[in-house]
Amino acid sequence: LKLLRPKPFKRASIIDREPRVVAPSAQAPAAAMATKEQLVDQIKSLQRTDPAAKQAWHDFSDVQLGGMRDPNRQDHQTLTNFLTLFTTGGISSITEQAAAMRGPEPATLQEKIKQLQKTDQAAKRAWDEFCDAQMGGFKDPLRHDNATCDWFLGLYNNGGLKAVQQANMQATGGWGGDGGWGGDGGWGGDG
Repeated sequence: LKLLRPKPFKRASIIDREPRVVAPSAQAPAAAMATKEQLVDQIKSLQRTDPAAKQAWHDFSDVQLGGMRDPNRQDHQTLTNFLTLFTTGGISSITEQAAAMRGPEPATLQEKIKQLQKTDQAAKRAWDEFCDAQMGGFKDPLRHDNATCDWFLGLYNNGGLKAVQQANMQATGGWGGDGGWGGDGGWGGDG
């Protein structure tokens, strides 16, 4: 007798599956048996390695958890629910809800800066310092052209407040402005 060998099992990717919301009773057994610490580690690892997973966790947290994004502060069931939704593609409905909560994307660079100022205190401080050092103190983004706004956003997105402060130091010639460390071209201030 000749034994027939079964064909290898082809595992479907997340892309091949239709998005669906999974009831808690149908969750993946591996996630259900993991400890809370293992689930937290898994979610943190996903966030570090996959930008889509990081955004999915943020969306899930915003919609389902009132914005509480720290997985350590969630219970086992909540973490299991997220992982199940994420691995089955069921997270898409939550992502759509989060996008609706955020509202439309800003249309112009000036609007992006205004939105950034409202939502991120470090960005607001960076914009204020940037305007003081580079733009004569005019802080209203609508008073600046696209090139200026793009320059700031590029600096901030690539290095945050520190990158903006470094650009400001180069423009002013040092910490104190006017070419010296203490202001007015000297070390101590006036001279």
